[in-house]
Amino acid sequence: VEMRSQQNACQPACNADLAPAEPAIPSLEANEVRRLVWEGVTLLDARSARDHARSPRLAAVHLCHLAPRQQLLKLGADPSLPLVTCSNGEHRARRLAQRLKRLGYRHVYVLRGGLEGLTTQLLG
Repeated sequence: VEMRSQQNACQPACNADLAPAEPAIPSLEANEVRRLVWEGVTLLDARSARDHARSPRLAAVHLCHLAPRQQLLKLGADPSLPLVTCSNGEHRARRLAQRLKRLGYRHVYVLRGGLEGLTTQLLG
């Protein structure tokens, strides 16, 4: 009986190891993102609507990391073209990028370190 309970206790952990891994999302430095934005790559702001409104000069499309799936599908971007996600840090941007990757966008990147560095370069 004791051995069965130990095996059962291990089962959820073993199953968790078998869960599909999140897609790997590469990060880009602010200078790389700046170049891509100048070349016409779409920059997606994963912050809340309130935070996005505080940065009106940032040329980014607002798409909150918690947006419903239908809103992500309405993005309308060509899945073969690159997208860069950004937020104050990397957490929300990475979550949005992972969701986009699962929807079939093949070239999704995250701004490394958040918006501060990029804002300095773009607006500085």
